[in-house]
Amino acid sequence: MTLAARLTGLAIDEERALAGRVAGILWAGSAIPGLVLLILPEPGVPHPAVVVALAVFAVVWSLLSFFVVPWERIGPIYMHGMSVVSLVLIAVAVWATGGSDSPERFLMVFLMVYAGYFFPAREAVPYVAGCAACFAVPLLYDPSARFVAEVIVLVPLLIVLGAIVIAGKTVLVALREHADELAQRDPLTGLANRRALMERLDGAVARGRRDSDAIGLVLLDLDDFKRVNTIWGHQGGDAVLRATAHALASVSREEDVVARLGGDEFAVVVHGADGETAAALCERLVAAVREAHVARDVPGSGTTASAGWACYPADAGSVEGLIALADRSMRSAKAGGKDGVGPSARVARG
Repeated sequence: MTLAARLTGLAIDEERALAGRVAGILWAGSAIPGLVLLILPEPGVPHPAVVVALAVFAVVWSLLSFFVVPWERIGPIYMHGMSVVSLVLIAVAVWATGGSDSPERFLMVFLMVYAGYFFPAREAVPYVAGCAACFAVPLLYDPSARFVAEVIVLVPLLIVLGAIVIAGKTVLVALREHADELAQRDPLTGLANRRALMERLDGAVARGRRDSDAIGLVLLDLDDFKRVNTIWGHQGGDAVLRATAHALASVSREEDVVARLGGDEFAVVVHGADGETAAALCERLVAAVREAHVARDVPGSGTTASAGWACYPADAGSVEGLIALADRSMRSAKAGGKDGVGPSARVARG
């Protein structure tokens, strides 16, 4: 795998617009110190023309960042390219404004914090090392004892600051991912919930439109589940739902999505499925539910299920149409005596 393929660019993808605005602010802010140094009587700026050119570039790039760059669509190469160029230009600005006496050196801190916050840890660490190294670059042309002492004190502090920012963002990302996972899981069965199913189904249909992939949707509903709750209470009903979830997961493929939609309703998104595959899976799911309740000796051991199915794009051209046809097929199974599989979406529709 190439380096470009391994890069992600952002720790949280939804922060693209924020990363762009912050980049614009930092670019604009970086132009100010050099221009201020030009108008101060002391100390003099060794290379004023370079400072002016850098300031103009920074202002132009800031305006582009705010008004032109489509941050929601740009890739990680652009994000890292922009940051690497920033590091190089800051090093040039330090040289042009006095080296070890230049306040431009502290612009490294802003870049390091930017990378530490927005980039994943493994992609942010090189910037911490790079900023610390660039902070010490004036040693090459100003090896004074005063500056050596400053580097010895400040470089470790920069590294610690970068590590703190990266560690904090890593914890934040982990907590966010955990919260997202909990928000997409049914707490009783551990299956995906309705939200997760709809997101996966929307994504699968979107990819199917682009890549001509077939997608099957199976809807399954327990038969006479109210009777189980009436006789065995909610604890017995919960045991039946957990047994059902285990049965559905056991006969589904790893790449398929098994979800509990709510109550006694379940669904399976089947990738690469035609009508024959979806119908066969329905039969296995219904049989697995029937057998599981007997084998596990749970309350309501005679509980059965009815299932229906539909396929994209053969039966429907949208997520809403796919759900409606699968539901119609499932209801046909219930009307036909339950504990079975409904007819194809086309037949059910007719």
